[in-house]
Amino acid sequence: GGRTKHPSADSAVLAGPDHLSYFALLGRISGLALYHREPIDVRWTDSFIMAVLEMPVVPDDLASVDPELHANKVVYL
Repeated sequence: GGRTKHPSADSAVLAGPDHLSYFALLGRISGLALYHREPIDVRWTDSFIMAVLEMPVVPDDLASVDPELHANKVVYL
């Protein structure tokens, strides 16, 4: 598939102390687009969507974020 998007663990370092406000803004823009049935040309990772929907995220969900890490590390857990 194509590239997927997910929040960076380094967002506080890269975007500064108000990095969470960027996530809040992105959530509001995405919600407004969905409300108005406007398509959003982005593919979120499965684990991100599961976390947003408050579903349990398990190590196998890492495959959608980093397939190489999943193949080399998580399979041994």
